[in-house]
Amino acid sequence: MLTIKPIFFIIAGIIFSIVQILLIVKRKKFNILELLTKFIFLNYCLFTIFILFFPIIIDPRAIEITPVPYNLIPFSSIIETTKFTLKHGYYIALIENIVGNFLILLPLSFYLKVIWNKLKTIKKTIIIAILIPVLIESLQLILDLSFGSARSVDIDDVILNASGFLFGYWLAIKLSPTIKEMLSNSNINFKKNKFSQVQKYNYHDD
Repeated sequence: MLTIKPIFFIIAGIIFSIVQILLIVKRKKFNILELLTKFIFLNYCLFTIFILFFPIIIDPRAIEITPVPYNLIPFSSIIETTKFTLKHGYYIALIENIVGNFLILLPLSFYLKVIWNKLKTIKKTIIIAILIPVLIESLQLILDLSFGSARSVDIDDVILNASGFLFGYWLAIKLSPTIKEMLSNSNINFKKNKFSQVQKYNYHDD
């Protein structure tokens, strides 16, 4: 069985820190809030990969005897999960399968819009909102066919992922002015500070 262990998060954090320190030394400036945002985004990406694709259970017997579970009927899984939850009170299933799939890509669209400004049109956003969940389901299918990793292919996952992505885009539009203002006010420029200190020193000498 292949899985992501905590050491991978630690290694990624160390590499990230080294790269950012080198960039700060080179540019002589940095943005505290942007640095924190990038670090959170890195951990979000690792966590999302872990949730979507790991653990990978390598079982040759499962490849031969277990068919890939799939659902191509829109909203079928959502309705069944909701009915099951209401009947048995097993709310963890509702959180994992519906709420979890809705929220998993929400931060991605938020970051792409606010931090990197990559989602400039609604048409491009909708296309990406569909392509990413389809790619995720395709990779899960490949993993299941290759390793018998017990992943399912579900059109409802695509619907929920895409909906969450679009909701994140909407939130980004609403909050973008405020967040960009916060980012612009959290710049630290070493050269500017040094120059300001020199000016202040000369002023006092006069």
